[in-house]
Amino acid sequence: MENKIQNYVDWKRISRAVDHSTDKKFSVEKINDVILKLQLMYDIVGSYSQTRSMLSSIGEILLNDNVPNIYVPVCPDYSHINQLYTMEYVSNGVSLVAQKHIDFLLEIRSIIPSLNVIFLIADQECYDSVLCNKMGISTNEFRSRIIESNKELYSSILQFGWKAEEMSKIVPDILSKEQEYSLWIGSTPEFSRQIDYDTYKRDVLYKKINPLLSWEDKRKRTVHTAAQYYCLGKFTKDMGALICNHTTTNLAWYLKTGVALIENPIIIY
Repeated sequence: MENKIQNYVDWKRISRAVDHSTDKKFSVEKINDVILKLQLMYDIVGSYSQTRSMLSSIGEILLNDNVPNIYVPVCPDYSHINQLYTMEYVSNGVSLVAQKHIDFLLEIRSIIPSLNVIFLIADQECYDSVLCNKMGISTNEFRSRIIESNKELYSSILQFGWKAEEMSKIVPDILSKEQEYSLWIGSTPEFSRQIDYDTYKRDVLYKKINPLLSWEDKRKRTVHTAAQYYCLGKFTKDMGALICNHTTTNLAWYLKTGVALIENPIIIY
């Protein structure tokens, strides 16, 4: 049964936006097929992906690419209880968020069978001294566990024809770009309120990592996380691909890049 909320979605307007998004000429049947896919996706994606502008962006990619790529960033295999991260230690298996995304993307694949799924494990997190201290391991050991996690993830998704890669191998100069965007975001007054809000929303996570972090330290971490999301969003946008992410306040930084986001509506912190 169609969700009643869909009655408020102007699908004709979205159809026109998708059609006008390209200079190429597509048949009415092709455009209608894209709109049908968007309608079927609507009830399983999060609110960030239910806006008219985001549906149009997703539709544009589906219209222009018969085998659309979707990047799926995931964190290392941090400890968790009751489907929520505890951040007590890091293992070398398939992470909670990766498991959640696999289930979600199988649903999405039933709607878009040609979807080319590429998981990106955030291997650069091994250079975070606060996380290393919390986990009680060295950077080298942290990285070793991340590499093993990526192998485990790849083994678990190989049956679907999907891929798993270390993020730093796919996103060029990710560490330097994150630093560059951190400086930009942190020094831009118009972002200050957003950073304060995000810091407040992420406080539960920060207390798990280190309850002694000062507000300023938390805020710096928030700026860095915002830069990570902006960097990955911009890369994905430039590649003409989709991106999948769990629900988080950080999704607002994807929006600033114009990337087409498919939100998996799950809470993991």
